[in-house]
Amino acid sequence: MNKIIPVWKEKGISSYDVIRRIKHNISNVKIGHSGTLDPFAEGMMIICMGNETKNISQYMSYDKVYESKIFIGKETYTLDLTGNVIKTGNCEKIKINKLKNVLKKFNGEIYQSPPYFSAVKLNGVRLYNFARNDIYIRKKPRLVKINDIKILKISKNIINLRISVGKGFYVRSFAKDLAKELGSFGYILELKRVSIGPFKESDTVEIEKIK
Repeated sequence: MNKIIPVWKEKGISSYDVIRRIKHNISNVKIGHSGTLDPFAEGMMIICMGNETKNISQYMSYDKVYESKIFIGKETYTLDLTGNVIKTGNCEKIKINKLKNVLKKFNGEIYQSPPYFSAVKLNGVRLYNFARNDIYIRKKPRLVKINDIKILKISKNIINLRISVGKGFYVRSFAKDLAKELGSFGYILELKRVSIGPFKESDTVEIEKIK
């Protein structure tokens, strides 16, 4: 049972729910994963079993590709559709030439601050635990990498993008930063992780079939 298995997490469940479902079918085997996905998001996770759990950091370093739908004109405190709106700004239709020019600023290495609701730790405590108690901590910006951004669709003030990124990248923070460059506020409406390193969506296994 020393395996790595790419699985597809559906919307509405946590990354830990994925592990719990697998453990329901498999006992006496150490199981871990190489990176969380927010409950509102769907997409690929790499499950590590047995001795492969020792290599989790290696799999976490893989590049990832996301498809995201970003709403421009409002910001929620979670930076996604699950949070209450805290800011409202310009909701005008996005012009593609302006968007293309703004996206050029995000090519390559950029500095990014993790969201308040994130798994990043401070003194051993994850930031989302602080945020759930109305303690919002802004961590020092850190260097992350964007390999490629492709515009999939623009519908008024909603932008669909396909983003290839390196380790430690937060799409929710990107949505906020992109909206700021467009002169407004933003948050994630939908998020899908479609690949991790060499693994694609077509490689994934249904969670219930892992036995």
